[in-house]
Order: sequence, then structure tokens, then C-alpha cells
Amino acid sequence: MTADTATVRLSLAANVRAEMARRGLRCQHFADALELSYRAALDRLNGKSPMPLEDVYATAQWLGCSVGVLLPGQSNVPSGGGCAS
Repeated sequence: MTADTATVRLSLAANVRAEMARRGLRCQHFADALELSYRAALDRLNGKSPMPLEDVYATAQWLGCSVGVLLPGQSNVPSGGGCAS
């Protein structure tokens, strides 16, 4: 894993946690939405485990936002729309 990969993974995890916090959502909600074990969800939310692309898109849909909101600063990722409150 390169430093850039680690940075993106940690940034993604932090952005997902921030959007979840705005909505009062917890790790178990995330686990249920993505059909993950609690441990797997926690590792993804802490940036310890990578989040597969399918899960990034599923998370954005679950949160009601674009992938670009969860991955700001990444080229070739649409960022319009923001997250629904």
C-alpha cells in the first residue's frame, strides 16, 4: 500500500463517519446497510480495511450523496449534489 492509497482510505473513512454523525447513524447502521459484520464495518470506518468500490457507491447511496462528497479531491469522481440532510 502506498502513502497515497492510505491517505485516500483514511480520508474516505473520515468522510463517511462525518456524514454518518450528521445523521445520527452508528456503526451498526452502516454494517446493516452494507450487510457486513460489525467488525468488518468498524474496520472500514476506521480506515483499517479498504472499502471496495461497490461499497463506496452503496455507502453514498445509503447516505444520499454522491461519491465525490465521500472522496473529495479525487480526480474523475463526480462531486455534484452533495448529501441530502
